[in-house]
Amino acid sequence: MKIYKLTQKDLKLIEEAKKVIKRNYRNKGEVLSTVGASLESKSGKIYCGVNIESKTSAPTSICAETGAISNMLSNGEREIKTIVGLWIDGKKYGIMPPCGACRHIISQFGNPFVILDNNKKVKLNDLYPLK
Repeated sequence: MKIYKLTQKDLKLIEEAKKVIKRNYRNKGEVLSTVGASLESKSGKIYCGVNIESKTSAPTSICAETGAISNMLSNGEREIKTIVGLWIDGKKYGIMPPCGACRHIISQFGNPFVILDNNKKVKLNDLYPLK
């Protein structure tokens, strides 16, 4: 697996994911949002999304990465260059790799970089090799 260093644009994606989840963080009630995601499309635009987790019906939940992809598609774009997901717990943040379902969905929009932590990223094919 080849590991790449983060660029300034990658650091901006992390900050955008922090902003979107900070604005939308919910940890009480019937609907939770505890993960934010941002992606850079092939054109260089940034799109964000949050997860929607229902306490009453978990199978209807969506991941933040899926929300960001939906936002990108709604704006007429079809290829992801880089994507990142970020969880929040109070004031603590952490970068998280996409789940298996998200890896499959992401794979439908190219072989983007996936940011794994504050220092490295990999190509999606390294995380999801047999798509």
